[in-house]
Amino acid sequence: MGFIEFIIALLVVFAIGMVIRSLLKRKNKPAADQTTAASPPTPTQQAAAPPAAKASFCPNCGTKIEGDSAFCGNCGAKVG
Repeated sequence: MGFIEFIIALLVVFAIGMVIRSLLKRKNKPAADQTTAASPPTPTQQAAAPPAAKASFCPNCGTKIEGDSAFCGNCGAKVG
């Protein structure tokens, strides 16, 4: 096997690993229905909560997006 074929095989194995990693992350991400199934907070609970920055998550892999990034730092998907 030549050097070029070795590099191509290495890239293929790396790409397969990245696909498997992405699929496993999606599988472990909680479903949207599970997070909204809880009862809504009462008005007193809403007033007691301090105003927090809106947390955003990547629609592709579910990683929390820090700041006002345009792309996910984990998978590179466009955010927002």
